[in-house]
Amino acid sequence: MLMANSPAIVSITFPGKERGRALGMIGTVVALASMVGPSLGGLLVGVFSWQSIFYINLPIGVFACLLGYFILPIEEKSQQGAFDAQGAVLFAVGMTGFLFVLIKGQEWGWGSYIVNTISIITIVLLSRFVWHEARVEHPMIDLSLFKCWPFLAGNLSGLLSFMAMFSSNMLLPFYLHTILFLSPTEIGLAITPFPLLMAVAAPISGYLSERVSPVVLTSTGLSIMMIGLLYLSTLNAQSVIWQVVIGQAIMGLGTGIFQSPNNNSVLSSVPAKKVGLASGISALMRNVGMVSGIAVAVSVFDNKLQQELAGVVLPDQATYIGAFLSAYHTALVIGACFAGIGVIISLSRKGHGLLKT
Repeated sequence: MLMANSPAIVSITFPGKERGRALGMIGTVVALASMVGPSLGGLLVGVFSWQSIFYINLPIGVFACLLGYFILPIEEKSQQGAFDAQGAVLFAVGMTGFLFVLIKGQEWGWGSYIVNTISIITIVLLSRFVWHEARVEHPMIDLSLFKCWPFLAGNLSGLLSFMAMFSSNMLLPFYLHTILFLSPTEIGLAITPFPLLMAVAAPISGYLSERVSPVVLTSTGLSIMMIGLLYLSTLNAQSVIWQVVIGQAIMGLGTGIFQSPNNNSVLSSVPAKKVGLASGISALMRNVGMVSGIAVAVSVFDNKLQQELAGVVLPDQATYIGAFLSAYHTALVIGACFAGIGVIISLSRKGHGLLKT
């Protein structure tokens, strides 16, 4: 709920030239929180207990509610018809099935009976949802938004960016632990440059998005992400931690450059009254991209690892390391391909004009 509404609130509050900088600040806050959260969580677990990582959210939540009550503007919403309950149910159940298949498909087997059954049900429900939304007077998701190419291209680019990003985010800790034998502290240090560079790049890119075409910034960011993934795919058993740090820094820089202008482009391409819906769709694309990227990366990694170890009954350490690296490299190259496709889609944007509906 927060991730869907925050960009919408910021976009409505800053509808003019300051919107890019405001959205950039969201990227900075997200990046900084992703650094502080794990560190604080580890400290709490070490000093107190694992339950403390849940208790700490109670005062944070109360404080945030008070801030929201006193700071956020109160807007009167006009009733635009009854809530599309049927569409909401079809979408919720269909998307749950889709995400469930992505998450559990590798574990259960992509050709298994249960995966095939859930997939068929998911396709039927989501097809029914699209059919219903095109005919109901007040749809939950206005499908006409997707007729606006900047809106569609921005969401597709965002989807592919998160698929690319999480293909590395999922597998990198295993590489650091299994191949480089790093400690948890060292792994944390190696991963930190990603959110750090993102925190620096996001507000700068958001500021530039007010003066430079989003096509330039988003395409540049995705290209840097692709380079970062290709660089990380060259790591081997002899690599050292600073080489990983460089790769993470490149990925963080590319992500920071891409996210703010892409969000600005998407939210600027729809009428003001539909900014909330557009923000929700972008959040959906982000979450689907994360889950899809993890599912694809894990599937590619496992299948390649099995191919490399086929016929080997008891692989020695050298054989297993070689098979692991081959699988790891293949998964990251496919992640780089996602970023490359995102570059092509992003370059096809003709600007970020308003949808006149």
